[in-house]
Amino acid sequence: KNVVIKYLDNTIFSNNMDLDFENNHITIYKDIKYYSDLGTISADKIKIDLITKKIGIYMEDNNDSVNVNIK
Repeated sequence: KNVVIKYLDNTIFSNNMDLDFENNHITIYKDIKYYSDLGTISADKIKIDLITKKIGIYMEDNNDSVNVNIK
C-alpha cells in the first residue's frame, strides 16, 4: 500500500490519494482497508469533505458492496 492515514485509533491503507484543496476534498481510492477499534471496512473509494468532515465510502461497481466487519 502506498498511502497510510492515521487518525486517533483509525488507520486507512490504500494505493492512491488525491488532495483537492480548491474543492476541499480528499479522495482515497484503490484497494482501501480501514481499521479501527470497532472493526474493519474494505472499499474502492472514500471521499472526505474537509469543511463538513462528512465521509462517503463507495464501491466503483454499483453491484458490489462495501465490506464491513464489526468486532
